[in-house]
Amino acid sequence: MLSKELEKSKLEVEAKHEAHMQAMLRLERSQKMTYEMSTLMKKCDTHKNKYIKECMEARARIHELESRAQMELPEEKSNEEQHITISLKEYKSLVEEAKKENSEVGSHLEIALLKKELEDATMKIVELKGECEEALNRVKLVEKEKMALEEKLKRQREHRHRKRAALAALREVSTPQHFGASTSYGTPKVCQPLGKVLNIKSL
Repeated sequence: MLSKELEKSKLEVEAKHEAHMQAMLRLERSQKMTYEMSTLMKKCDTHKNKYIKECMEARARIHELESRAQMELPEEKSNEEQHITISLKEYKSLVEEAKKENSEVGSHLEIALLKKELEDATMKIVELKGECEEALNRVKLVEKEKMALEEKLKRQREHRHRKRAALAALREVSTPQHFGASTSYGTPKVCQPLGKVLNIKSL
């Protein structure tokens, strides 16, 4: 009966150890994913700041071009009508610069997408942190159960050892003593009480 309980306890310890290892692997994966998501979030922040800076510079250049165009365009009034003249070269230059600025302003869409990716990454990091905490709690629980089972096995081994020692002492006391000629008239042997010999602590 004791050996069956011991074997059962060993199997439980092995199962708890396996669960502990699985929990540690999950924790390691969660920590790795958290690090990757944190790196991605930093990268998104870098790109976002870069595009924001470019947009601000683009707006400033557009404003500068508009101001310069207004200053350079000659104004002529004739018959209460305003005629604006500009050279073909200046016109083409302004058109090209406007196209360039418009393409840079188009980075607003990329910034919006990066913000969305950043929000998703932040939510994912929060989820991963929750999984990490849950995995840590599982690891602590498994460790606690494992220690309890090991303590139980230790008590069972000690109990079995004491039981064997007590049985051996009982057999020694129960065996008839053969006295020789030289000891038949000696001092009688003092035997310990059986209760003291069988000093077994029940679990």
